[in-house]
Amino acid sequence: MFTILFIKMVGENRVSKKGSSLLLNKFCIFVKQIMMKTTIANHLKSNMEIIDRKISPKIYDIQDFILTEPKNITLSNNVNAFVFSSENHEVVKIELIFKAGSKYHKNFRLPLLANKLLTEGTTNFSSEEIADKIEFYGASLQTNISNDFAFVSLTTLSKYLEQTLPILAEIVNNSAFHQKEIDLFLSKKTQELSINSQRVDFTVRNIFPSLIYGNEHPYGRPQIIEDFQKIVREDLIEFYNEFYRNNKFQIIISGSKINGLELLLENNFGKMANRNESIYQAMECRPAKEKKQAIMFPEAVQNAVRIGRPWVGRKHKDFAKLTFLNTLLGGYFGSRLMMNIREDKGFTYGIGSGISTMEDSSFMFISSEVKTENTKEAVKEIYKELQKLKNTKISEDELNLVKTVIQGSIQRGFDGPFATADRFKEITLSGLNMKYYTNFINEIKTTTAMDLMALSKKYFVFDAFYELIVGKY
Repeated sequence: MFTILFIKMVGENRVSKKGSSLLLNKFCIFVKQIMMKTTIANHLKSNMEIIDRKISPKIYDIQDFILTEPKNITLSNNVNAFVFSSENHEVVKIELIFKAGSKYHKNFRLPLLANKLLTEGTTNFSSEEIADKIEFYGASLQTNISNDFAFVSLTTLSKYLEQTLPILAEIVNNSAFHQKEIDLFLSKKTQELSINSQRVDFTVRNIFPSLIYGNEHPYGRPQIIEDFQKIVREDLIEFYNEFYRNNKFQIIISGSKINGLELLLENNFGKMANRNESIYQAMECRPAKEKKQAIMFPEAVQNAVRIGRPWVGRKHKDFAKLTFLNTLLGGYFGSRLMMNIREDKGFTYGIGSGISTMEDSSFMFISSEVKTENTKEAVKEIYKELQKLKNTKISEDELNLVKTVIQGSIQRGFDGPFATADRFKEITLSGLNMKYYTNFINEIKTTTAMDLMALSKKYFVFDAFYELIVGKY
């Protein structure tokens, strides 16, 4: 067929021998392209015939879940450094962890300000000089804080660690807390709070913990402008000296394998005090007397809904199976709440449930933003789903699906040294070790439908739940 086509083309174009040769080359390329496309099409057709898209792929359990234990380096001042390294990375992250969270000061907002201002100037360098040095090496400095802990980290190319690590040491040893930086931060924070306080999603997150713990508890205190306005420089310096410069801390290193790492750590952090142990005087919880509350936003087009109750922590024997129950209820896209309130009823774009774990307490919550006209019905459906879990045993198919979802999530959580270091940080700050995850997976694998019913009856007691709706309700 191709030969006849070529002869016809030559005849029609009446080309010379030289022209005929060029035409032949072009024709050969044309034929190859057709044959290649035909081969690909046949291959795809063949595969389509083999793969039946109506049949779900086979699901496999985690068989041998081998966790990487960190290398432990102890500096001369007894600071422990935990190392998760890999030959396949060029970037390294050094993270310092202090017991300097919000709960360690009577004004719960002062530790936040102290943490954020660490990178904004020292006794030797201005904030601009620090930023220029970090930017020159393509690195980054990050600060973060929770109710319990404060974090300061450096992420950099491993080849520049020797040049950038002293900057991290500088900010935790010599922060100056210049008044102009304090004023600038407070101005920005005041403006940010003023704007966010007009949003229903921020308000429900900000206020809800106070229903469980009370306004004066560090886990429950909402962010208010007045708390920031009370902060003075002298208090910041006092807190910094006690909880950063003279406090016990630990280091987590992840990413590229570093030659001479121990010496680098010793030279930069081996002379830090590391002597005081942060002491937290536990405060009594004073939960709200009214468990169902609403905050009016007359112009709202959506209402923010949050429902939850006190929960158990990671060390509790029920925690793993309760995590399973939470995933089933609202912890993944195919969860009960998503299928009912989003997919079936169309009341919201998204709804989910979660567990907030802290050092001294935990709480479980259900969260969504719902059309104002459908809010009452949505709340009613949430409680219906809780009741179903108490009354009806789930199917084996759904049980196995959720097991797969959780196991897959755990595996992704250990994908590489950075993710593994984050998982290690989670459990070590809870006073646990890496065996926790092995035990957790075994608990998930052995969870039964009857286990979930029993736990639902035990923990989904409606009188224990707090409810906050923010918007036009």
